Amino acid sequence: AMVFYGLIFYTMEDFGLTSPMMVFVGVFITGIFLTNFGQFIPAWDSAYYGMMMSQNIPLRKYLESKASLISVSVAAMFLLSIPYVYFGWQALAINFSCALYNLGINIPMILFFGSMNKKRIDLNRSAFANMQGTGAVQFLVILPLLGAPMLIFLGIQYFASFEAALMVLSLMGIVGVLFKKPLLDGITQIYRKKKYNMVAGFKEKNS
Repeated sequence: AMVFYGLIFYTMEDFGLTSPMMVFVGVFITGIFLTNFGQFIPAWDSAYYGMMMSQNIPLRKYLESKASLISVSVAAMFLLSIPYVYFGWQALAINFSCALYNLGINIPMILFFGSMNKKRIDLNRSAFANMQGTGAVQFLVILPLLGAPMLIFLGIQYFASFEAALMVLSLMGIVGVLFKKPLLDGITQIYRKKKYNMVAGFKEKNS
């Protein structure tokens, strides 16, 4: 159902297909699972995170599995967004560039911000009015996730062209994918340094 959010924007006359707002739409549509699920990594596993760490489950493998899951979701959401080409080739081009950007830049970024998560999530609690795991990190991460690609696109489009702006976003994503291993290695080291603080935070039950 999330993929249909694009209809809200594509049918509005206030925004053209080459508007920076369409980059927001592209990042949001192809990265909806990335945003909703990723911003609470590793809090989803907070109930047994301490046990995982005590059993020396490789953090690198843990983070790589999360990255792979999110990558599949980005690819799937892009495929589901292809029919938006009905509104113009620009819509398809933007969504493709944004999908690449999500894969190469936003996935490592969301994992990095995850190292700051210390709030426990109890998966057995009701979802109604449930703000578990929500803190300043969740609000801060939205700014670079959705705002940065818009600003990059806006700047390149202003000084060059629409096509050049999309090319830059795409290339950034491709470079991020190519450097996936060192990026994940670096993020893993950050998680290791914060392991005990995270375990202690997850032990504190929310009221």
